[in-house]
Amino acid sequence: MESDIPAMERDFPEVVNLSNAQVELVQAELVRASSSQIKQLSAQEVDLRDSVSFAVNADIITARKSVIGHVEAGNLTLLESNVIAAKTNSLDLKGRAGVVAADSAHIENGYAGVLVSRDVQGENIRTGLLISRNVTGNVETILDTRSTILVGVVAGAVVGTILLMGQFLFRRK
Repeated sequence: MESDIPAMERDFPEVVNLSNAQVELVQAELVRASSSQIKQLSAQEVDLRDSVSFAVNADIITARKSVIGHVEAGNLTLLESNVIAAKTNSLDLKGRAGVVAADSAHIENGYAGVLVSRDVQGENIRTGLLISRNVTGNVETILDTRSTILVGVVAGAVVGTILLMGQFLFRRK
């Protein structure tokens, strides 16, 4: 009978509930954590509340008032939460993110340092650098795609000019 059960189901519990815990590694199908610190987390579905995790890999992640270092997810929802780096198919952000790569992003009253996404939607979006094909909504960026290209061209011209002048001034005879 045990041979009929897939290996993952035998090795990992279906549901893990954590409260006020400090854990190195959690692997399960569903993880719910409240006021906890988790170093590495791998699951099908994750629900974090007032928690901290360094690395999370899951199909579905929902984080409320939490901080996450690195995320790889199918669907990522951040509500009043912070993430340093994320790679996801779908992002729903009401918080802060450092570097995000997503197929689609929906952001309301959120900030992303660097946002790379095919489609971006939302209101009151603030980004440092935005690279996107389609943008819908009110977005405030420090550098958008055109500005980034312009900054690159100008920086290249300035560095090239300095190097060329250095060649003329300090050439050996």
